[in-house]
Amino acid sequence: MLKRVLASLSSLAVTAAVALPGLPATAVASEQTTTLGATDYQQLVRVQSPVLTATGETLCWIQRQVSTEKDQSVASIWCKKDDGVEKAVTLSNGVQPDKLTFIAGSSTLSWLGTDVDSGSQQVFTLALSSGNVTKVTAFTQGVSDFSWAPTGKQVAVAASNNTPQVNAAGTPAPIEIDRFNYIGPWSGYVSTQPEQLFIVDTQGETVTQLTDTNFNHWHVTWSPDGSKLAYFSYPDFAAERINNSELYVFDVKAGKETRFTYSDKADGMAYWPAPLAWSPDSQQLAWVERTPEDASYYGQKALLVGNVKSGRITPVARIDRNFDTPSFTTDGKRLLALQEDNMAQWLVEIDIASDTVRLLNPGAHLTSGYTVSGDESRLIVAQGNDDAPAALFEAGSEQALINPNQWLADYTVANTNAVQIQHSGVTVDALVTLPAYTEILTPLPTIVLLHGGPVFQFFHQFSLDAQVYAAQGYAVVQVNPRGSSGKGLNYSLPIFNNWGTPDVADVLAVVNSLAEQGIVDIDKVGVGGWSYGGILTNWSIAKSNLFKAAVSGAGVSTVLGFYGNDVFSADYEQELGTPWKNTDAYLRYSYPLLHADQINTPTLFQCAGIDSTVPCMGAKQMYLALKSQDKATHLTIYPNQGHMLTTPSYIVHRLEQSLAWFSQYLLTE
Repeated sequence: MLKRVLASLSSLAVTAAVALPGLPATAVASEQTTTLGATDYQQLVRVQSPVLTATGETLCWIQRQVSTEKDQSVASIWCKKDDGVEKAVTLSNGVQPDKLTFIAGSSTLSWLGTDVDSGSQQVFTLALSSGNVTKVTAFTQGVSDFSWAPTGKQVAVAASNNTPQVNAAGTPAPIEIDRFNYIGPWSGYVSTQPEQLFIVDTQGETVTQLTDTNFNHWHVTWSPDGSKLAYFSYPDFAAERINNSELYVFDVKAGKETRFTYSDKADGMAYWPAPLAWSPDSQQLAWVERTPEDASYYGQKALLVGNVKSGRITPVARIDRNFDTPSFTTDGKRLLALQEDNMAQWLVEIDIASDTVRLLNPGAHLTSGYTVSGDESRLIVAQGNDDAPAALFEAGSEQALINPNQWLADYTVANTNAVQIQHSGVTVDALVTLPAYTEILTPLPTIVLLHGGPVFQFFHQFSLDAQVYAAQGYAVVQVNPRGSSGKGLNYSLPIFNNWGTPDVADVLAVVNSLAEQGIVDIDKVGVGGWSYGGILTNWSIAKSNLFKAAVSGAGVSTVLGFYGNDVFSADYEQELGTPWKNTDAYLRYSYPLLHADQINTPTLFQCAGIDSTVPCMGAKQMYLALKSQDKATHLTIYPNQGHMLTTPSYIVHRLEQSLAWFSQYLLTE
C-alpha cells in the first residue's frame, strides 16, 4: 500500500486554494510550477562556519552537499577575496569538518577533519597561498577540540593517544563500567580512557601532555597573550553524575591548572555546550551557563564574564533569553553573541558596563554563525529564513554575499507565516506553511510537526519537510508549545516533570483554532516529529483521537525502561527522582506505552539503529504495543545511524515514507 501511495504522489491534484485570515496571500501557482520533493535534499547546499582573515580581505566557509554516487555528504572549503570566489579544497567523503579558523593573523586555515587513513579526527591546515594541506596531529584515538597559540607554532588539543585494547586475535576487550554516566551523547559508551589536553609543537614536532584526569576536556581556548588555556571539564565523578561542568584555566609556563568556577548543581551544559572566549588583553573570559542551575536543560543559557586575576564572575545581559557563541570586541568592553528569541536568532552586541543589548541583524530569520575581522570593519553572518536555506550576509544587509542555493529560484516555495493562538491564558506560536494558491475554498488536510528538545523551537528557517508536504496540498503547522525555547524561562519550565500535559494541550488548541478559521480539515490531521517531537507525538495520540495518522521518530515510550539505557539517566533523577523511590513519576512518564490500548491512530515509527541518545527501544516498544492489538503500524530502523540521520538516502527515505504514510490515511476516503 505504501508503494502505491508513494507512486501516486506525483500526480496528486489539490483543488483547495488558501489565504489564511490575517496573513498575506501567496502567489497563484501556474501549471508550469516546480515544487520541491524529498529528493531535492540532494541539491541543498549547507553553508556553515564563516571565518574572516584579520584584515577582513578574505572570507572562507564550509559547504556541504550530497554525493549520490557515494551516498555521503561531501564537504568543501570555499574562499572569497575581493570579487572572486573559488573552492579551496574538497574534503574526504563523509567528513564533517568542525571549527574552521584562521591561524593567528595568517592566511592559513585550520580545521578538524577525518583522516582518511585512520578514520580518526585530526587537525589539518591549508595554506591558501600554496594550496598545501597538512595533517598536523596523529593521535591514535583522534582529536575532539583544538586551539592555536597566537604564535601559530603550537596547537593545544583535547585528544586521546591510547591504543585500543584487543587480544592477540584482534578481539576487543570487554567493556568495563564503574561510573554513573557511562553513556555519552551521540557516541555510545563513555571511554575509560578520556581525552586529555596536549600541546603539539609544529616546529619541533613534540607533543606535551598537560592533564591526566578521569574526564574529557572541551572548548579548549588559548589566551591571546599565549600564557594560558581555558576549557571545561568535570572536577570529580560526583559532578559528572549530575552534569555539572566547570571552567578551568591552565598556566602554560607554570604547568598549573586552576579551577575557575565552583558549583554543586547541574548546569546541563554537557549536552548543549557553547564556546568560551578570551578578552584581547587576556584578563577576562566570557562563557555561557544554564540558569537557574537546578533547572537543567529547561533553564536559560546565560552569559557570564569572569576576571581571571580576581576571580570575580559577573552575569551579563540577563534578559531571560538564550545566548550562544560569545566573543569580545577589540576594546574588550563589549561582547558579540547569538541571542535566541521567539522563532528567531540574531547576532547582538552587548555593552558589558551598561548591560545593554543591541541587535545587529534584525529580521525573521535564524542566524547560525558569525565572524568578525580583526579591525571590526567586517561582520559576516550565516542566516536563513522560511524561504531560503542559510547564506552568508554582511550583518544587517538583505543582499546575500554567498548563496549556493540559487537553484531554488526555479522552484515555487510555499509561503510560511507566523500565527499566535490564545488559550487558557497562554499565547502559543506556530508557523503555518500553505500550498502556493490564493484563497481557501475548502479546509486543507494538515500535518502538524513537533520539534525536538524538548527545550527547542521551530525558527524562521527553511524546512524541506514543510515544503515537501505543502507541495502535495497539505497545510503544515509547526507548533512551539509550552516547553519550547525563545520565550523565556516561564515558557520553557512548565513541562519540567510535566511532559505530555501543557504541551499536548497547546498542540490541540492550535489545531482546533485553525480548524475554526477554516484552514484545517479537522477530519484529516496528521502529526509527527523526531526526538522529543516523537515523544510528544506518542503522548498526543495516546491522549487524543484527533489525529488520523502519525509518524513518531526516535521517541521515548516509557521512561522507566529508558533509565540506564540512554544519556539522560542523571536528568531523570533530577527531574523525577529515582525509579524505586518515585515509581509513580516514572509510570506517569511512561503514559504512551501504558495507555497504548487508547491509541487508535495509524502510526509509523522510525528510529536510528545505533542511537545512544534516544535508542530504538522506544520506537520498538510502541510499535509492538500497537501490533499486539492488530492496529495499523509500521517500524523502520535506519542501520548505523546516530540520533540524527546522516546518510543521504536514509534522510530522503524518511521523508518519502512519512509523506506516503500521511497520504495513505489523510488523502484517501
